[in-house]
Amino acid sequence: MRNFFSTFFGALVGVIVAGVLCTVIFAAIVVSGFKSTFSFGDEKPFRVKPNSVLMLKFEKPIKERGKENPFAELGLPFGGESGMGLDEIMKLIKKAETDTAIKGIYLDLNNEVMASAATLEEVRNALLNFKTSKKFIYAYSEMYSQKSYYLASVSDKIFLHPEGEMMFKGLSAQIMYYKGALEKLNIDMQVFRHGKFKSAVEPFLLDKMSPANRLQMETLLTSIWNHMLAGISKQRGISVEELQKIADGLKINFPADAQQLKLVDELKYKDEVTEFLKAKLNVKEKDNINFVS
Repeated sequence: MRNFFSTFFGALVGVIVAGVLCTVIFAAIVVSGFKSTFSFGDEKPFRVKPNSVLMLKFEKPIKERGKENPFAELGLPFGGESGMGLDEIMKLIKKAETDTAIKGIYLDLNNEVMASAATLEEVRNALLNFKTSKKFIYAYSEMYSQKSYYLASVSDKIFLHPEGEMMFKGLSAQIMYYKGALEKLNIDMQVFRHGKFKSAVEPFLLDKMSPANRLQMETLLTSIWNHMLAGISKQRGISVEELQKIADGLKINFPADAQQLKLVDELKYKDEVTEFLKAKLNVKEKDNINFVS
């Protein structure tokens, strides 16, 4: 009898959970269809106002590809992780390049750019192509990480908050090792591998880097760092050797150091940057800038 009730109530809970999920999904589909049916005639195509500026803020992770999600308005877990796709960002920058209403790009880099090195490079190259249109790019941040500064280095002017920060010290990697924890838990890992550079399983077998893994990690990081230095050097007119000295010596301790070393152009508060943009666009002081997000 006990097994019967256990099975019965287990099945009942399963039916209830499945029913709730089906109801939520059905409701989302109905709402989506309702909006597309009854809102179509009311929606007008978005038009960019003349004398506008495209503002790029990388507040969320950049995905490989954006996609329309009918459950986006439901939020997590149905809506999934929000954020633009790399393909959408590339199209956006390309369109701004030829749109006569867009006068330039403003990079608001207060947030860490959550993207891989390859994705970051794609966005930066798109910004470099944008510069061929002779439109301006300005960047501002209260705290430049190395990723965000590498992106900002394409700008015509780089602004830093007078009380802000800037990180410029080179790249590093940290790897967590589990061997000690596994031994305490009396867990024995069975691993099959061939070759000394097969390091994916090393955290389960060792308590520190093997010489082979250290070599390949140093090679990878050095390659990425040298590429970043070359890009910054070309845009900022500072030699690679001098940039390396700045990083090795940890010479940027205060915002004034970054300006003195010519890594940023001016130290300004955000309202001062806004006034600078208004002057560039010939916008009256009392009016707002037409930012396109």
